[in-house]
Amino acid sequence: MLKTRVISADSINNAILEVYDYVLSTGKEVNRRIPVLESSPILIELKDVRKRCCLLRGRKWNPFSAIAEFLWVIAGRNDLSFLSKYLKRAPEFSDDGLTWRAGYGSRLRRYNGNIDQLMGILNLLKKDIMTRRAVIVLWNPCEDYISGSKDYPCNDLLHFLVDCRKRINLFVYVRSNDILWGLSHINLFEWSMLLELVWKYLVEEGINIEIGQLFYYTVCPHLYRDYLGKVKDIVELNGLNSEYPPTVEFDFDVHRFLDNMCGNRSILNCLDNPEHFVPEEDSHWLNLFKLVLSSYEDVKRDVADKEYFKDLPIPPDVKQSIMIYLEDRHG
Repeated sequence: MLKTRVISADSINNAILEVYDYVLSTGKEVNRRIPVLESSPILIELKDVRKRCCLLRGRKWNPFSAIAEFLWVIAGRNDLSFLSKYLKRAPEFSDDGLTWRAGYGSRLRRYNGNIDQLMGILNLLKKDIMTRRAVIVLWNPCEDYISGSKDYPCNDLLHFLVDCRKRINLFVYVRSNDILWGLSHINLFEWSMLLELVWKYLVEEGINIEIGQLFYYTVCPHLYRDYLGKVKDIVELNGLNSEYPPTVEFDFDVHRFLDNMCGNRSILNCLDNPEHFVPEEDSHWLNLFKLVLSSYEDVKRDVADKEYFKDLPIPPDVKQSIMIYLEDRHG
């Protein structure tokens, strides 16, 4: 009988380590196209969604690619012209080498071509903050029952719900999850970012709510055999409950951020032309977005080093993740 393992953690680092340990200790080899180590379902309760940066030694978590992918998703894109600059293997998961057929950005902002699900749930919550209908669907039955594609959405449903204590939570349903490259690289990070974006938007509307938790339910957590040693090493290198650096809540105008998505000086345009992006506010987060868009090529060429990032006005936890990434990258 399948039983769900509940992992309650105050940071992404503790959550990841517990997931790794659980799959390593209880996983069974299952042949789904190729052999994987697969455990029973896991429900992750991320209690502090701002503790979202992976600071685990040996994981080589790339904060530049995670933030870039989040911006790419919020912009509603599924093309690889931008994303492949940050994720060099992205074309390997594309049917045509140009797009991700089932990319979360297009499913979020342009479902079936013209449905903006993000604005849909924001409008629902503005009208009725206690609604139970603020649901975003990323699986598309019209497109995803085909065979032979390299790209099917693993994260399939997002449900925003305000609880009795007036805290907005996000529930994510995941049909299948690679615990190394999917869960610990982008999924927990991007959905915690999206939850904070939704919370801040509603606060700007004058709605008195607090940010709640991320509940992430993965039905088939698995690990590819080739990476078994890497995950074991990460568990051995890191301990639970390590101190997490200070965090910064979103300090920019989310309405302006979303409204300008299609403007000439918007994030959408500036993904490809970062020199055009001039933050209109004194914001740690907008400074970070600008930094990610403008400096990654220098990072790849080893021109931008730890000294370059040391005094920049960006969130402290992200800065620490950059420092760890730069160290691990040459380790």
